[in-house]
Amino acid sequence: MARTTLSIAVLSAAIALSAAETEVSAGRAPSRTIGRIAPRRPARVRPRVRVGIRRPVRSLAPRGRMRRTLRRADHRGGIRQITGRDLAIGQTEFDFRAPADPYVDVLPDGRVQVYGTFENYLEFASLDDFLRGGAFAVRRIPSADSFADEASWDQLIHRWPDGSEVLYGGTMTPTEGRARPRWPADNWNRRIYPFTRDREGAWVRRASPLFNPVPDGGQPSMIGHAYGHHFKTVTRRVKGRRVSETWLFHEEIVSEHPLRTEIFARRMLDPFTASARKVKILGTEWKGQPIGQRSNGDLLVEGPRPFEARLNGQDYSFVSFSSGDFNSDNYDIHFAWRKGSGIGPHVPYVDRAGGRVVLRGFAADLKKRYGLSWVGRAHVIRDGGGKYWAVFHGVDKAIRPEVDYSKPNGELGRFQRNIFAVPMEIRLGKGGVPEIELLPDPR
Repeated sequence: MARTTLSIAVLSAAIALSAAETEVSAGRAPSRTIGRIAPRRPARVRPRVRVGIRRPVRSLAPRGRMRRTLRRADHRGGIRQITGRDLAIGQTEFDFRAPADPYVDVLPDGRVQVYGTFENYLEFASLDDFLRGGAFAVRRIPSADSFADEASWDQLIHRWPDGSEVLYGGTMTPTEGRARPRWPADNWNRRIYPFTRDREGAWVRRASPLFNPVPDGGQPSMIGHAYGHHFKTVTRRVKGRRVSETWLFHEEIVSEHPLRTEIFARRMLDPFTASARKVKILGTEWKGQPIGQRSNGDLLVEGPRPFEARLNGQDYSFVSFSSGDFNSDNYDIHFAWRKGSGIGPHVPYVDRAGGRVVLRGFAADLKKRYGLSWVGRAHVIRDGGGKYWAVFHGVDKAIRPEVDYSKPNGELGRFQRNIFAVPMEIRLGKGGVPEIELLPDPR
């Protein structure tokens, strides 16, 4: 397939046509302010909500680079760029931070909210609107706790069977008398904390994490450091009857020299407590060889997002995850699978290179064709027609072409990890092994 390139002229035209932003108070309908950006306001316990309206613009170029916007979310339409279409060449400052590690939440009324890392979430009118790269609003998560500056990773909201909603985040706790946590000094005590709403609707962190509480006065240690959470409902038979349970998938550091981050599942005892017993889903070794290597020698598999497929009348469970250095080309979308229930060891898709086992990078072609880096953390969802989509984040290299993306870059705030969606296909291959393919082109 021919590699397409970015047209600077087209990008400039898109920038000129990009939509303006609106600022509204919580609970009040927005009034549009076209052609200007509303002034910033100081953060409060109940912050004013910043809304960014992104209007689709007609492409002035031949079809190419990103197949981003169709009139409807046609599964045959190929890859979509959801955010970041209005970025300028050389841009290093951003009016808002798109939520990296995207988690797509379809609300009961049909709206779609996208949570992740950073203090904002995005809101779309519908799943169809989201999948075709339509207009969205940018809102700040209302909380007295800070979700910015690495304070919390992977925010998401989970709805429990009784209708209650709880927000979860991989959150640091301040030490040394600080009022707010600081990266990287407090990163060692990061844990998955639940948040519940107060009377005014602000999210308030509960006192204890879901598991691995940090002992008072304990020496800093990365053992037990946890984040990257995702919930899965599992139905099994107990004493002859079917019982539904909620399981938490997450990653956790299990050793320090080198750091090993592996993927586990724990049964939830209630919305605020996970079982002390954990089931390993995927480790950092396969067939006696290390996987998930980082440039500094650490080993990491992270961001587990479970999903399922029924193939030829049989149930298969999958986990999407990422590995390597998140802020470089050495990051990708990976998958692992198992037959039946998702609770238990999974088989990763691997290749062999130079006599060693390496995780298969399912986004390798996307990165090459579209000039993307920092690609990973895919959330696999299904549209109204039952088709699968992988929603992931990535950096567009054309925005900062002077950067060496082959190695990790520490200037995190000077890059925007934008959100993309690509249709995918799951089918049964030889020997009963499921096959996964990302579909960047119309079919």
